[in-house]
Amino acid sequence: MSKPDPKRWIRAAVVSLLEHKLRSVLSMLGVIFGIVSFVAMLSIGEGAKQKTLQQIERLGVRNLIVRAVEQTESQELYARERLSDGLNERDVSRIRKTLPSVEFTAPVRELKASVLSVSEEFFPVVLAVTPEYGEVNNLLTEQGRFIADLDVSRRHFVCVLGSDIASALGGNGRIGGSVRIEEEIFRVVGILRPRSSGDRETAAVAARDFNRVIFIPLETDSFVVHSSGYEPYSEIIVRVDEGASVFSAAASLETLLDRAHRGAQDYQIVIPQELLNNRRQAQANFNLFLAAIAVISLIVGGIGIMNIMLANVSERTREIGIRRALGANREHIRWQFLSESILIAAGGGVIGLVLGAVVSLVTAFFGNWPAVIRFWILLLSLGMAVAVGLISGLYPALKASRMNPIEALRRE
Repeated sequence: MSKPDPKRWIRAAVVSLLEHKLRSVLSMLGVIFGIVSFVAMLSIGEGAKQKTLQQIERLGVRNLIVRAVEQTESQELYARERLSDGLNERDVSRIRKTLPSVEFTAPVRELKASVLSVSEEFFPVVLAVTPEYGEVNNLLTEQGRFIADLDVSRRHFVCVLGSDIASALGGNGRIGGSVRIEEEIFRVVGILRPRSSGDRETAAVAARDFNRVIFIPLETDSFVVHSSGYEPYSEIIVRVDEGASVFSAAASLETLLDRAHRGAQDYQIVIPQELLNNRRQAQANFNLFLAAIAVISLIVGGIGIMNIMLANVSERTREIGIRRALGANREHIRWQFLSESILIAAGGGVIGLVLGAVVSLVTAFFGNWPAVIRFWILLLSLGMAVAVGLISGLYPALKASRMNPIEALRRE
């Protein structure tokens, strides 16, 4: 008895499928839809995973943000009764001295100030910061430098521009240029590197678009707003020591500030890692939904292939009898029909791979949603399609191979 020849059965399967083109294409549809969903799910999921890791890296996995909150009149009255005057230098000092897991802090004041450009007056975000602010937010300069310790201690009238602000200021938006903020003139010492759309989404978590921000030294801001009294901080960013738990540090920070502010809820603690984890969970739920669609489509496709193959077995009963009479054994018959079912599924899988890649790229382009198509995704998807073909064709192939040759020859 000759052993089954894979090339021979594949050629025979191709000939058989081409004889029934419409039937073959229809039986592929379920597999095609399933593989498209599967490829899109894995590609978008892989892109979202990569994007989340980048966001965590940019935001700082060890950062906590203590942010002042807007209050109603009753809340402000309650805060005054509790002698809480918002986020201040005493809070910064308490955090540094009391919490052992804190590496450093970066207080910030946000100013409402006008800036005079070449053609018009506009109102960008002006932040009074320390050098640590650039470090905790991974701010990189395209030109020049960021705010330095000496700028803060000596209250220098210098500024660092976001890329969009530098463009809007024209000739003044360059190193050494002059920027008028309210009534004061600031010298440009740095221009930030432009942030991509992915960076801007990170900034959304941190409530900042750094392309549209002007940075000045903390304390120099008192000259801009002409304030000689106390001005609370807009936020305090806390960097936790490497290896320490961000969530434990957040709990300790909450306890410390609650005691310092005597229960006045004039602040909130934002944990970027927690926000990004929530995004990742939402993405996982979306992937689960796509996976369910893919599995259902593959099951439907598998059932369709099995029905087509059963119909083939019934139509080709006499052919099976003739082949058995000419010397083909059960294994030969089994391989003949398995080859056809696997080929149908593999063909649908290849078409699904192409369409799935297109869907992923189109989604990424129009939906501003990342998609990473890796080789293992394509390989796994094609493997699943072949597995569906193998499983779906197994019963029809066994049924064909177990036919009695004599009875098969009697069938018309």
